Amino acid sequence: MFKNKKFWIVIFIALSLSFTLFKIFKKETAISVAVQEVIQQNIVETVYASGKIYPSVERKVYAESAGTIIKILVNEGQNVQKGQILFTLKTVNSNPIFDLPLPNAGMSESKPKVQYQNVYAPITGTISNINFHEGESVAGGTQMMGAEILKIVDASEMKVVVSINENEIQKVNLNDKVSIKTEAYPNQILSGTVFKISQTNENNSLMQSNMNVMADQTTNYYVSILITDSSMNKLKIESNREQPFRAGMSATAHIQTKEHQAALTVPFASLTTREKIDSASLNISQIDDVKECVFVLEGENKVKLREVKSGISDNQNIEIINGLNKGEKVVVAPFAAINKTLQDDMKVKVVSKSVLYADKENETE
Repeated sequence: MFKNKKFWIVIFIALSLSFTLFKIFKKETAISVAVQEVIQQNIVETVYASGKIYPSVERKVYAESAGTIIKILVNEGQNVQKGQILFTLKTVNSNPIFDLPLPNAGMSESKPKVQYQNVYAPITGTISNINFHEGESVAGGTQMMGAEILKIVDASEMKVVVSINENEIQKVNLNDKVSIKTEAYPNQILSGTVFKISQTNENNSLMQSNMNVMADQTTNYYVSILITDSSMNKLKIESNREQPFRAGMSATAHIQTKEHQAALTVPFASLTTREKIDSASLNISQIDDVKECVFVLEGENKVKLREVKSGISDNQNIEIINGLNKGEKVVVAPFAAINKTLQDDMKVKVVSKSVLYADKENETE
């Protein structure tokens, strides 16, 4: 009897110890996170694009008649005034003449008539390129455009032409303000405004020739940005050049599409998505949907999953339209925890970012 009693006492103690150890090891391990307060600030939505610099005005000068260039009176890079003679063209008219007063006389040939045509500059500007030399023959005609002899550009106004994909083009509007950086002057930030948005995509001609290839390509649209006079004048002084840019130079444009004053913002890294959440119980809905969420710190060591609605964003922060209040703290790191590990009501350990990343480095060593 005593032995049986002793046996059951030992079993009870063993079970109690096992249960205690189970609870200890089952205890939830807190995840280290970094948090940041929801703040109120101005936020500017920006579309980034790269492109090339060109004169805003250019004119191609064509030969209106076929003939031979006798004299070219300008050089590449030379400034010209509107109405100035550019070159002289020799044409020969050898067309037959019909003798209309005599019905039965048919037509009679006339002697070739030599004419000399002076071609004048249509605008004031700079000769950017000359495609022919003196003595060369050129094609021309009244029903079709003749040969392009030269080009004149007005470099007093310069534009940046950038390519923007279909996901971003709807954000861009005429007169949007633009900050411009160039490869030629990397320490200078120029100002500009959007003055033209193409209505057809840049691959429109290719679409007709190869639909299969185009199906796999992103559609892009050209946007033209005029560099402001004040920026151009300042650059002319600082560079000591009357024409600081050459056609085709590279540029990067930051187009400011929207600006919201005193907006509630959080770091972009704090925003994540989860399957649709029942607002009452936080149970996953049967509807296949996702919602934007953040993890809000409650107390000192617990986070709550909260659904939010976002607005515009810049390259670091995103606007929160509803779901958060100023001064609340949201989890901003680590990325893997925000997007996968963290769950509603999970315990956390708040640390600074420097400590958080130092711990991560130690784990990998």
